[in-house]
Amino acid sequence: MRQNADYAYRPVDEGMIWIPSGTFRVGSDKHYPEEAPVHRVTVSGFWIDPTPVTSRAFGEFVEATGYVTFAELTPDPKDCAPNIADATGRLHDMRNRSTRP
Repeated sequence: MRQNADYAYRPVDEGMIWIPSGTFRVGSDKHYPEEAPVHRVTVSGFWIDPTPVTSRAFGEFVEATGYVTFAELTPDPKDCAPNIADATGRLHDMRNRSTRP
């Protein structure tokens, strides 16, 4: 296994495992329009815990740090575009979910 330059960064906690960088295909041409097209992405290597974080452990983390998840933030309407183009260029009006050419 080739070790990347980013392997030099050490894990935050003991027991973490190294996931090497790689390229893979993401998306779908067979499901929702916003998932298209299938395309290749490259992800840098990273350290990760070998087991999932439990709700209790995450709660302790939030309590200790005051962390607020993105989902808990109130969205600002000026940051939200009313129309979103999919990969085919069609615009989707997100206010009423209609699609127009």
